[in-house]
Amino acid sequence: MPTKTRGVLKCSQCGIAVTERPDWGRYENNGRLKVLCPDCDAKHIIRRKQAQERNEAAVAAGYERGWASTPEYHRLQRERVAAKDMCAYVPQVERERIGRMVDADEHADRIRSQWMREWLRPFRKSDLELYQTDAEHRAKMQAAYRASYARRREFERARSRAWNTSHPQERLAQQYRRIDRVISGADGTASAHAIAQLKQQATHCAYCAAQLTRRETDHMVALVLGGAHSLRNIVVVCPTCNRKKSTLSYPKWTERVAPEHRGRVVALYLDRYAEAAA
Repeated sequence: MPTKTRGVLKCSQCGIAVTERPDWGRYENNGRLKVLCPDCDAKHIIRRKQAQERNEAAVAAGYERGWASTPEYHRLQRERVAAKDMCAYVPQVERERIGRMVDADEHADRIRSQWMREWLRPFRKSDLELYQTDAEHRAKMQAAYRASYARRREFERARSRAWNTSHPQERLAQQYRRIDRVISGADGTASAHAIAQLKQQATHCAYCAAQLTRRETDHMVALVLGGAHSLRNIVVVCPTCNRKKSTLSYPKWTERVAPEHRGRVVALYLDRYAEAAA
């Protein structure tokens, strides 16, 4: 991973922040961010290619160990050692004293930062309080999270699949909990035949009105939030809306849908739960 300085990921070579480069690359094998920014990474690739070509040329010239056994390499090494010896000598005791002073300064900075946060706490709202009370701040945070997730969607899906594969017992426990919620919230109307018939009759998504190529069912009030497993609470939707809604409460889902579909989503709830809405 890139170097992390006070919570900001930066290039380990030039120090530029990840947030300043939207084209920051990732490793193919694990999907993690690269250590170097795109510019430094390109220079590194060029240097590595040059080193490989230099090594191949040395092998072709008869040096079995490649570039490391050539006279030019040994000359450069001697120059580096000579330049290092020219540096001023600092005794071990002095180096330890300087290290203790640096540690003390960093410790003092942490204490000052903590004191400042505690002192300012009564005068400013926390992020959680702002999220709960300020609608504009909440919308901004939600939009930022959605944009962030859109950039790493494939990585998150792969990570979720890997977790499901490596934790079969936990996955099985989740399925059992869902079955228990279905059984406890069932009123007898949502039989397998009734749900199959409901899917067969549906042609468009109940949330976004898109034409259905794959039909999935969604509980308007999620089972985990106490929703009933009944035809009154079940709608046929497209896979995209089903993934986006997940276990969101219906008011939060109403805020999340696109403005052009919000009226349809609200009307659907009023049609099913007019008494509760009143």
